[in-house]
Amino acid sequence: MCARLKYTGTGFTKWTSRLVTSDLLAEAGYTYVLDWGICDEQPFWVQTRTTPILAVPYPIELNDQPTIVNRCATAAQYADMLVDQFDEMQRRAVAETLVYAISIHTFIMGQPFRLTHLRRALTHILAHRETLWVTRPGAIARHYRTLPPAQQLTGA
Repeated sequence: MCARLKYTGTGFTKWTSRLVTSDLLAEAGYTYVLDWGICDEQPFWVQTRTTPILAVPYPIELNDQPTIVNRCATAAQYADMLVDQFDEMQRRAVAETLVYAISIHTFIMGQPFRLTHLRRALTHILAHRETLWVTRPGAIARHYRTLPPAQQLTGA
């Protein structure tokens, strides 16, 4: 973190590993974490010794690495999972705002023989672009902080 601050003028704000406690991350200046696994569809605040840290949804089930590499799903099956998850969340998002997160890696779904399936899923999702905010976790965390406290969730 010190080298980044020295050379860029900014520190890190997110963390993606459960190997460090939220207390240590908050004390080091991190403002959100990604891989809690218990926040499937909405961010929530986690209390630490010093200051709350935001848990932003990270897709364990829709991560191409465990799905394709560990569970041996095909690219077509993974794309079907993306579409099915999206369609179900679209139905549920009528009542509340949800975070639909996917995690893809160039060395897995980015391989040419898998791209056809990824393109199919993304085309289906982006056909609903008028009802989506396509963004990254940092933007979700920044937006969530601006919501009125009554709309924010508090977790463990």
